[in-house]
Amino acid sequence: MPLNIECEERIMISEEQYLKILEFYLRKEPNSRFINQKNDYIDTPDLYLKNNHMVLRMRTIYGSASEFTLKIRGEDGDKEYNQLVMIGELQSFVEHHLLPNGEILAILKEMGVDTANLSVKTSLETRRFEEKEDDYLLVLDKNHYSDITDYNLEIEAPTKARATEVIKMFC
Repeated sequence: MPLNIECEERIMISEEQYLKILEFYLRKEPNSRFINQKNDYIDTPDLYLKNNHMVLRMRTIYGSASEFTLKIRGEDGDKEYNQLVMIGELQSFVEHHLLPNGEILAILKEMGVDTANLSVKTSLETRRFEEKEDDYLLVLDKNHYSDITDYNLEIEAPTKARATEVIKMFC
């Protein structure tokens, strides 16, 4: 599984800002599509991953594939490991807390994480819009969790500095 260094910046925006940016891009590209997905965030009871600057999620993209992603925070971008999984592997994790064999499980074990104690801590439903620009990807998310709806603008770029520059331009 290839390692991806993700250079991104993300900010919360208001519903009004979200709609204004979305309207601009939908006028520009009226046939744009949305991605509907569910993210289940996983950790140990004592939040070992969070406390050590890591995020483990199980993402299901409706009508498409599912994957586990491990992100390890870095100064110049996050190390991101992605592993496609089958429905049975997702069910095995949900029912028995068994991560599928692969690089993510190996990395967590190497770091001393008790993988038998991993479980879903929270879930997030997202309606995502993506638009590729010159050298960056603009991502607009409308998120639902508990009884909360929020909005995010994310920029993925070749470098963390470029992502910061673009996000400041939108601000």
